[in-house]
Amino acid sequence: MDFDPFYLGALIFGGGLTLMAFHWDKMFRLRSKELDEAETKYFRAQYQRRMITSGLITVVGILFMVYRFMPAKSIAKVWIIAIVLLLIGTILIFALIDFASLRQLTHIHGVKSVEATRDLADELKRLKEKARKKKAKERANKNSDSEPGTPNQES
Repeated sequence: MDFDPFYLGALIFGGGLTLMAFHWDKMFRLRSKELDEAETKYFRAQYQRRMITSGLITVVGILFMVYRFMPAKSIAKVWIIAIVLLLIGTILIFALIDFASLRQLTHIHGVKSVEATRDLADELKRLKEKARKKKAKERANKNSDSEPGTPNQES
């Protein structure tokens, strides 16, 4: 059995289209969530990178399918192989960029957790202060209620 690049190309093409549909669906679901500006910017850039990468994967699949129909000893086959190699390199670069951007998302979530912790600490401080004032007010009311009822010891 001879190796036929057409079937591999069809598989790669289908995989690229599936990835594009997956990323589109993920972005559609993210739009319904409440995200702050930094997260929205990050996810928009991630969506663009991943859609470009998926599109390039689809193009590689198409080039594999076209390769089958080229004449046996054609310079076009060499050009197709060169283009496929360049596209694969570009895909790898986009994948590395996407992987490196995870640090940015970690930073965004770290900042959000620090802000949330600070808000909780401020709220706790406010509640403690409120409880302390309430306790002081109750003591003051208790003292003012007990003063009129105390016996006069001047006699």
